[in-house]
Amino acid sequence: MKTIHYTLVVAVIAVIAVSAYLIVTRAIHEHADFAVFINGEQINFSQDKYMHNESAEKEKNATHGQEDEDKAHMHDLVGWIAHKHAADATWGIFFRNINITFNSTCLVFEGGSYCNNETHKLRMLVNGAENDRFDKMEIRDLDRVLFAYGKAGANVSSHLTALTDEA
Repeated sequence: MKTIHYTLVVAVIAVIAVSAYLIVTRAIHEHADFAVFINGEQINFSQDKYMHNESAEKEKNATHGQEDEDKAHMHDLVGWIAHKHAADATWGIFFRNINITFNSTCLVFEGGSYCNNETHKLRMLVNGAENDRFDKMEIRDLDRVLFAYGKAGANVSSHLTALTDEA
C-alpha cells in the first residue's frame, strides 16, 4: 500500500513540474530588434523563407522539434524583430529556425560561410556593447542586437543606426 501511495505522489509531483515548465516556457511573448551585416551589407530577412510558417513547422518537427520552432522566430514579413516565446530561447535557436548556422566563430547561410580568420571577424553588439555569448545569448525583451561580419578591427558603429526600436 505504501508503494502505491509513494508512486502516486511521485506521479503527481511529476505532472505538476511538467505543467509548470510548459506554462513558464509558453507564456512568454517578448521581442528584440536585430540586424545582420556581412562585409558592410545588411541582410534582408523580410522574406517569406525566413518567416515562421505553421504548415512548414510540421515538417521541421522531425529535425529539431516543434518546441524549438516555437521558442524564437519571425513572422508577418517583419525581418528585423525576433519573437521570443520561451525563457530559454537563444540567438542560436533563433538562427537555426531560419536555417542559419551561427556560433561564436561563424555565420553560415545561403551557400556562404563567414568565419573568423586572420583578416575578418564576426562580432555581436547587444545594446551597443560587445558581447561574446553569440549563439548562447538569451534573446531578451527590447534588446537591440547587431551581428556584423567584416574586417577585423573595423568600426561597426555606423551599422547601429540600422537597428530599429520597434520591439
